[in-house]
Amino acid sequence: ARLVELRGNLEASETAVQNFRHSADIVEDKQGTVTAQQLGEINSQLVQARSARLEVESRYNTLQSIMARGGDIESLADIMSSPVILNLRQQLADLKRKQSEKQNKYTDLYPADKSLASELAVLQQQIDTEVKRVASSLANGLESARDREQGLESELARLKIQFGEGSDAEVKLRLLERESDANRAVYEAYLSRLK
Repeated sequence: ARLVELRGNLEASETAVQNFRHSADIVEDKQGTVTAQQLGEINSQLVQARSARLEVESRYNTLQSIMARGGDIESLADIMSSPVILNLRQQLADLKRKQSEKQNKYTDLYPADKSLASELAVLQQQIDTEVKRVASSLANGLESARDREQGLESELARLKIQFGEGSDAEVKLRLLERESDANRAVYEAYLSRLK
């Protein structure tokens, strides 16, 4: 009869552990709780997002300072790496070479080639437009990086609150598990003595 009573206590305590685990929504594996894993993952993503934002912000600030000084923004890496700008600059260089050849070939008295000058002006305007597009794209990239970082920060704050609540629940769960383990030990000791 005592053995049946102890088995009932063990089953009740194990049921209490499972019910509490389910009601507190504690999902656990070998690495710990899901919330703790998410917290670590979001923390890692936040570090990467912050690093990306700082890099884009640095490039954007450099662009802004060069523009404020009236410097040559076409020398920036973002602008130099644009295939469209590279192509336009190549065309511009070809036209300038042609213009130089004509100037060397003919005297100043020879009528100037108006079409060549207009082509040069059009190409320069296209380069300026593309530079502005790249600068705008950089500003949009910075805004996007800031939004991502802020989103991750708010998610991290939410997970910290959830982790705090989960920690309280985990303490109670550990208490219930210890009680269940104690009931199991008493039951098994009594069973072996009976045997």
